[in-house]
Amino acid sequence: MLANRSGPLALGLVCVGLAVALFRPGPSAAQGKALPKALQVGVVGTMFRDTPEPLVQALLNPMRRLLELQAGVSSRFVLSPDFERLGRQLKDGKVQLAVFHGFEFAWAQQKFPVLRPLVVAVTKQRQLHARLVVHRDGDIASVDDLKGKTVALASDCREHCRLFLDRCCQGCGQPAADFLANLVSPSESTQALDDLVTGKVEAAVVDENSWQEYGRQRPRCFAQLKSLQKSESFPPGVIAYCAGRLDEATVRRIRDGLVSARQSSRGQTLLDMCRIAAIERVPANYGKLLSNIARVYPPPAADVKADPKAAPPTP
Repeated sequence: MLANRSGPLALGLVCVGLAVALFRPGPSAAQGKALPKALQVGVVGTMFRDTPEPLVQALLNPMRRLLELQAGVSSRFVLSPDFERLGRQLKDGKVQLAVFHGFEFAWAQQKFPVLRPLVVAVTKQRQLHARLVVHRDGDIASVDDLKGKTVALASDCREHCRLFLDRCCQGCGQPAADFLANLVSPSESTQALDDLVTGKVEAAVVDENSWQEYGRQRPRCFAQLKSLQKSESFPPGVIAYCAGRLDEATVRRIRDGLVSARQSSRGQTLLDMCRIAAIERVPANYGKLLSNIARVYPPPAADVKADPKAAPPTP
């Protein structure tokens, strides 16, 4: 839901500068009420692969400011290396909120059933998809044909694209690192598709929005490409909490504040900085999406068992 790549350092510093300049302390959504104690907010580390910790904290400033502006809540963000450790921290009360990719929350909730989705963060597509794209005139007819080939996965791709590619390769018997000759990371998905058109790579994995945008912006190049395989629907990213760890008034306050962010220009600008179109209430079918994605893409561990100390979810 947040940018899973830092991009150039200058871009991060520009975002920080904008956040400071545009969003100085002012009246919050909870004006007149005392701020609760600063919340610890955990963020799964896969959202910021290969990004230095200081830059990560800078890139998280818009989300920190969003919580303050919309819900009147001060916060401190901490990175957790993987979904399981973040889920345990949330269950144990070491963090009060946690930001997950949707599929990682599905895995975490399997192990810790007391975890609850608070809000979801949506992009232009409310359900996420990844596409494996090849050249229309090439000789790649199936995933098996990717063995020993060079594939582009851009730095701006979201994590579900990486998972999709790796599971495609694992379906052929090997992880992507062993199955492919080379996995390259251009800075943008547009560049990855351009490289596919010019023959620099033999396949590319992009998200659905990037694929559709490329068709609109570069129709002649788009006509030279074809989608070899489209992923299943991935659930959108989520901000989660643990049942019983936050009082209901605080839960409502944060949920209502974040959902209303796009109703103000300041809130929408902060959402844009986080690469989020909107923060919305959890849809009625979200549980089904989580179950489906966890079945098709089981967690990395061979057997993720529910924590015996965790209470079952409430009906």
